[in-house]
Amino acid sequence: MRICVLLECNMNYLRGSFMAIHNRMKYLIKEPSIEVCIYNFLRYYDPFTNFVRGYKHIDKKEEYVIDGIHYHCYYYKRSYIDYFLRSISNYQTTIEVNRVKKYKNLFKQFDICFAHSLYTGLLALDLKLQYGIPFAMMWHGSTIHTAPFSNKTTFNLTRKVLQGANHNFFVSNELLEIGRRIAGNKFPASVSLNGVDTTMFYNYSEEKKKSIAKELQIDYSKFNLAFVGNYLPIKNVSYLPYLFGSLYNDFPDIMFHIIGTGPFQNDYKNAIYPIKLWGNQPPENMPKLYNCMDLIIIPSINEGLPMTCIEAVACGTEVLGSRVGGIPDAIGEENTIPFSKTFKDDFAQKCKDIIHHHSHREVHLKDEFEISQIVKREYYILSSLTK
Repeated sequence: MRICVLLECNMNYLRGSFMAIHNRMKYLIKEPSIEVCIYNFLRYYDPFTNFVRGYKHIDKKEEYVIDGIHYHCYYYKRSYIDYFLRSISNYQTTIEVNRVKKYKNLFKQFDICFAHSLYTGLLALDLKLQYGIPFAMMWHGSTIHTAPFSNKTTFNLTRKVLQGANHNFFVSNELLEIGRRIAGNKFPASVSLNGVDTTMFYNYSEEKKKSIAKELQIDYSKFNLAFVGNYLPIKNVSYLPYLFGSLYNDFPDIMFHIIGTGPFQNDYKNAIYPIKLWGNQPPENMPKLYNCMDLIIIPSINEGLPMTCIEAVACGTEVLGSRVGGIPDAIGEENTIPFSKTFKDDFAQKCKDIIHHHSHREVHLKDEFEISQIVKREYYILSSLTK
């Protein structure tokens, strides 16, 4: 059986949905009697748009090899008009979709497609309609909980893929319910959680933690609290200065960390509390950072199943999050705060409670996040679709 895996991921930022997919690929390629080929679609801007918007030119690499896994890359152009329609008027143009779908003849020799984004899902749907190739969709997060509700075109395209797929995987129960709101109940679907590679993410010994902290210049004697994520409104980044200020008032012996990309420095130029901005970190650094932290916070407005949750817990680090998406599935509802008028203060108070009782708490990853078992179940479903 030949499986064609289709995705859209920024290869310069190997976090989030990419790691969720990559972890699956590590085990899927080990399954007997199959051949897995992975194709990543990347957008690029024309020279004029790069100049006007101040973007950097990207090298169109044909292939990336990560952990021995080959990601073949195809590119589609976005012009200034496309940028305007998407960013200014919030309109989803179908022109870009057609630029991805033009590659469909390259994949007609496969037995099944496994798509991980809306555009690649529409490409897979075209392959099914024209060549009879079945396809499965994996819905990770914003592609299902936010994008469809940004405009009517995206909503309709999402519903089309949901109803056309031979199977839909969702990384949390909440995302499955959102899928039902969009497409109704009559479509094949199941929940398939994200998994973590526990050979990479695990709880270090106390001696190793202290050694890593020294290497990274982290004061291990302090309480180290970190936000892991990009500078995006949906991550609730505007709340962080308030939270940090509130915690510092009660716990002056605390150190704050932000691990992610974006203009965070603009919000912390005049911060009176100690904070370190790490920027984007390579995947191999993340287990080290998680092991040096005492608490990871995820106050997001919406989520799928963030890899940060399960990676941090696998490293024995406590996580506090908002009660959205798959966060409660990963860390337990008791470690989440629901959104309400008092969310800001409730979240801050829960952080303070954790700091007070930190030395008496142990954190363990739930068995259902074991990646090898997750992939076996997905492989079984994928295989059944070709019969």
